[in-house]
Amino acid sequence: MKYSSRFFLYAPIVLFLALALGVTLFWWHATSAFEQKLATIKGREAVPGVTLDWSKVEMAGFPFRIDAVFENLVAHGQGPHGPFRWESPNFALHRLTYLDTRIVFEAAGQQKLAWVDAADRPHSASFLPGALHASVIRDAAGVARLDIDIAQFTSATLNAARVQFHLRRGDNDGIDMVAAADGVKGALGPFGQSVKTLGVYNTVVRAKAYAALLKGEIAPAAAHAAWHDAGGAANVTRTELNGVENGMRPEQAGAIVALMEALY
Repeated sequence: MKYSSRFFLYAPIVLFLALALGVTLFWWHATSAFEQKLATIKGREAVPGVTLDWSKVEMAGFPFRIDAVFENLVAHGQGPHGPFRWESPNFALHRLTYLDTRIVFEAAGQQKLAWVDAADRPHSASFLPGALHASVIRDAAGVARLDIDIAQFTSATLNAARVQFHLRRGDNDGIDMVAAADGVKGALGPFGQSVKTLGVYNTVVRAKAYAALLKGEIAPAAAHAAWHDAGGAANVTRTELNGVENGMRPEQAGAIVALMEALY
């Protein structure tokens, strides 16, 4: 066999092995760096005002993803109006090794929440999701969008076929938020015992004070204080109830907004 013939025979194999080795080394390097970052924040503030801890974490996702699978994840800290705490027995984070502008989250098992609302009233909730997915899109200015989608929400007081929350950094110094739910049954206060569909669109204006929070540079309580001092406000721009646009009574929209207000 001539040398040129051997070259064309073995060159593709050598190229494939070189690419495979490069991908493996890149994934190992990216995963190791992420593991080290997790080790530095375990039991400490991951961002100002928010502490993360867990009992166990395993890395996966080879060759193109970084998957961090946590057991007994706990997030707690000081929110805009008081302390908050979230406990998840099973939690996973997913991102591409070569692109970290979008992060996807999953959670399973009994989720436990505790928070304080804008009226300084403490709340707690425990629910079991059929599926809980979330994603964060980031850019140079920090978090640009947050989406949470829960299927088959089940708790002691109410059930829902689907619950959604969306946050988007808007134009003109605002933050747009949407809370929506389908097939809700249970103790629903001003909504009665059953709701087919509902949605509330809320816009936080003069939200420049939250820019540093979206970049992970200040704590939620500090951002809220700065926003309040700057004359910040929030406006309901649209509601939807059982297919009727702007069909909610003020007390019904207020009940949903009261939950959203715990975030700002």
